[in-house]
Amino acid sequence: MTKTTKTVLIVLAVLAGLSCLCSGGCLLLGLKSGGGSGPVASADDDASAPPPSVPLTGDRQRWGGYSFIPPPGMTAALGPDGMQLQHPRGQAACTIVLLPQRPAEGALDAQALAVVRQAFAADFAGLVDEYRNSDVLAFQLRGVTSRGWEYVELPKFFLRLRDGREADVTARALVFKVGSTVAPILGLEAGGNDCLGGLGDHGERWLKLFYSLDFPDAPRSQQNALAASLVGTWRTVSSSGAVLTEYLADGSFRSTGGFRTTTEVTPTLEKQTTTTWTGGGRWSVHGDLLTTTPEGRPASTAWFRLVRGAKSSGGDRLQLRSLEVGVDGAPFEGQLTRE
Repeated sequence: MTKTTKTVLIVLAVLAGLSCLCSGGCLLLGLKSGGGSGPVASADDDASAPPPSVPLTGDRQRWGGYSFIPPPGMTAALGPDGMQLQHPRGQAACTIVLLPQRPAEGALDAQALAVVRQAFAADFAGLVDEYRNSDVLAFQLRGVTSRGWEYVELPKFFLRLRDGREADVTARALVFKVGSTVAPILGLEAGGNDCLGGLGDHGERWLKLFYSLDFPDAPRSQQNALAASLVGTWRTVSSSGAVLTEYLADGSFRSTGGFRTTTEVTPTLEKQTTTTWTGGGRWSVHGDLLTTTPEGRPASTAWFRLVRGAKSSGGDRLQLRSLEVGVDGAPFEGQLTRE
């Protein structure tokens, strides 16, 4: 849509601060990823894992209970409403705000939505998802970290101005339940910055912040909350292929898959080739890191999480999402679904 002066001013004002959220004072929190090994891994042994294919680089910082590594290209500074991570690019700015903890109240998804509405109520009339529906909870993701902290994520949604138009700004929300409190994080991007990603994917900066987060002062599980849930069969299917992977409780895995390629022989003739494979090896979990060692091949390690989607985000089936490196060298979040 065409930008107007009013829209740009509102967007910049929101990115600069969310003063309405700081009632009672601004505190400091924290988050991180951790460890273990094998199917019943400890939650705090990430140092023993092989280096992940997408490393988290930068200096770890702490504020109000949060421990985090600012994503690439983002600077951290304390603002009036919390810790602000900013990626300036003219009017195409991106800001992620770590907000003060507050008491947990009722269902986590309902509280996440209340935080979002409170944050934008002064300047915007409402929220809509990427399909322009007002029920932004329809695409929520729900998960539990390796340390046992429940979280809800509201993927990409749009902000609507009071005159009915959409502002040139999109947002995400992530709310963790840590003990008796919740820790909310809001992300906003303007002008197509794309640091947060789209509805079905996540931006590199948003994901790297997620995996760097820790709440060092919060109660945590001594057993890895992800490892046991990984046991089972997972699949991904596309128009050109499919992969089926089974993680067994003894720490082994089996994988089979295939894909089809089409080559033009003449302007009226195409050749289709189908390639299949089977294999296996060993797997282990170290906090939020999944290491797979195929037979006869080097080990590979990736950040991963297990989430359930709402009605429009893959149903209630468990999804295995991992931070991988694509053929173009750029990080992306791969996805498998529980059989």
